Amino acid sequence: MIDRVRREPDLMGLKDSLPEPDRVVFTSSEVAYLFRDAMLEAACSGIYGVAWDLALLARPWGFQLQDISIKVHLWHGEVDKNVSLTVGRSVASAIPNCQARFLPDEGHFSLIVNHAEEILSVLVA
Repeated sequence: MIDRVRREPDLMGLKDSLPEPDRVVFTSSEVAYLFRDAMLEAACSGIYGVAWDLALLARPWGFQLQDISIKVHLWHGEVDKNVSLTVGRSVASAIPNCQARFLPDEGHFSLIVNHAEEILSVLVA
């Protein structure tokens, strides 16, 4: 897999399966190469770190979303194919003090590229 990422900075041919907003942001070679470099870095010591991340996401976290007592900001692209809108809305409704923004014309990757300034300004406030 890693060799394929090195050879194909266009997301290993996955670009065609992405929603339109994500395809648009990856037409920028800068974004495509940043993504490729991030994937390579994540797997620089082997695939085990990536596999461990996925395992952690798939098992119980030791708390319920309903138990989160601090303010949480959530942004979700409504055309995201990586994390369904149903999951985003479910998470937002389960967290008591969740400030959610659902953006109709954004995907998984385009959201962070197109709204980075807004997201970062909320996080540092």
